Amino acid sequence: MGCSVTRVYDFSMTASEAPEVHGANAEQKPHSFSWRFSGKVYKSVHKNVVIREGLYSNGKEYEWRYEIGGNDFSGKADWFYKSRHFMIGTGVGYKDGLYHHGTVGMNTSHMELGAFLGLFHQYSDLEYTLENCETGWYEDEYDQLSYDPVRAGCNSSSDHHYRFNTSPFMGAFWALYFSKFYLNYNVSFYTPEPDVEGESLNVPSITSNYLNVGYRITRWLDYSVGAILTATDGSLIWGVSSGISFYLN
Repeated sequence: MGCSVTRVYDFSMTASEAPEVHGANAEQKPHSFSWRFSGKVYKSVHKNVVIREGLYSNGKEYEWRYEIGGNDFSGKADWFYKSRHFMIGTGVGYKDGLYHHGTVGMNTSHMELGAFLGLFHQYSDLEYTLENCETGWYEDEYDQLSYDPVRAGCNSSSDHHYRFNTSPFMGAFWALYFSKFYLNYNVSFYTPEPDVEGESLNVPSITSNYLNVGYRITRWLDYSVGAILTATDGSLIWGVSSGISFYLN
């Protein structure tokens, strides 16, 4: 049996902001259910973030990168149930892939807060070059470790494809509301799990902060605008958002 080592020395992946999740954005009546259907557009600074560098092959330096930001959209459906003050919920949405989650929290007359946990099935564009090197060491017929220079050597190969990568995500939300206005904030993070030749790469997590101001136009409709700050591996990516939501309760 020969020994071999596979090394990914050039890697690029499109990565999304962490999914946005928040509560009901208004006081919900005790012992009641509600549904919300939302649509949003996002515009963020498009940035190539270097997440690993100092990788060499044949005297040339390579790096790993996230490609984050640009124009995007999302669609989402949320369901909430409130007992006296305690609220639970679930949601499913689409933004660069399907995501779904569960939420728990408190909903009072002018404030709510809670936490969420879910799965993000992100659709990414992966491009990479890898090198497979035979060390030249092998176990002979006497189970002894021997070296054969003929077996030593490296072969490089490249690939470019689109793939779904499933990652858990989690975070927390908080909101204040008064009359028809609300202010909400949520922080959400996940770690992508890109698969290269059957192995997951160790890449940094992505944390997104969302701050929104909204106005409840009618009982069934609201409009919001917001700011986004995404952080990964020491880099910051700014963005803005705008959206509408329809309510059934």
